[in-house]
Amino acid sequence: VLDRKLDGNLVFFVEILRVFGMLCLTYFVMAMFLLQLWRMSERRSISDCSGNLYLLELGCVFLFEVRMMADIRKGVSIMTLLWYRQAPREPPKSGAIMVKEEAEPGGLIARMARLGRG
Repeated sequence: VLDRKLDGNLVFFVEILRVFGMLCLTYFVMAMFLLQLWRMSERRSISDCSGNLYLLELGCVFLFEVRMMADIRKGVSIMTLLWYRQAPREPPKSGAIMVKEEAEPGGLIARMARLGRG
């Protein structure tokens, strides 16, 4: 879990920028793909569906629908998990990178005594 207090501001904001950057990159690639398809359609480079490749077209549509249904199911599962998630009652013990150190009881004398005992 990314925690700003434990991981620090630099790690926190770099991770947020990385996630948004990857999301924007994904949208950019999809937009470029759709733009290329639109340009090809405008130039009439894409012919209408013919009967020669009917089984191949059905297979592609079937695989696309199966993939989309799997993604929808994952999305619904994540949303359900987030909806019913209880808020933590105590602060986290670790962040995305750093682990919260437990303060040992006692001062300098107690630590020196523990070191001396081995």
